[in-house]
Amino acid sequence: MDELGRIRKTLAEYLAERLAGDNIRVMEQYPANWRQVPPESACVAVGFAGVAFPGSPDGINQAKLTLRFDILCPVSAPNDCHKVFEKLCGALICVRGQFGVGGISCGEITYERGLPAFALTANAMLSGLFTPPEDAQGVPLESILVKTKGVSI
Repeated sequence: MDELGRIRKTLAEYLAERLAGDNIRVMEQYPANWRQVPPESACVAVGFAGVAFPGSPDGINQAKLTLRFDILCPVSAPNDCHKVFEKLCGALICVRGQFGVGGISCGEITYERGLPAFALTANAMLSGLFTPPEDAQGVPLESILVKTKGVSI
């Protein structure tokens, strides 16, 4: 598994454990059956919205990761999208800042006619360091170290 896949998987597993008591299903983005049936309860799909490698004057290889959380809620619970977003914020930021999240935001709730369900997309920003392989010609990224407290990614 590549480094980004490992980060996504670890985060999805962590959130699934933290949010299970709230009847929120968490999965990696995008499983084959993700948007095929109306959700019976709230669902969160964890993925990436973007990855950037900004240069730095001191030569440190920085990584800026933007995580994407697609939240789906049943039509019977239209207010749940924001409730799930609040739980997500709590799991990512309020619990000792375990994943080094620098900020989290969400868009507006939309209605998905094809399901039917309400949808909300949230993005969270992580900062980290990456270590490229010694032979950087066509070889994938070797690792990304995300600064965390209490959780090893």
